[in-house]
Amino acid sequence: MVEEICRLVDNHSSYVQQLSWLLWIHTTGAATDTQLSAALEDFLLPDHFAALQL
Repeated sequence: MVEEICRLVDNHSSYVQQLSWLLWIHTTGAATDTQLSAALEDFLLPDHFAALQL
């Protein structure tokens, strides 16, 4: 799962951290591909990037 997160964000450290955090809030046990997809959708929302620029 970690390798997939890194691949999805091209190893950009701040994006790895943000996507990992979003995955964590979507997860109740072991992370699944479905939860990673949901986290990625949240990550790609325009509001998410606006908050990063504050």
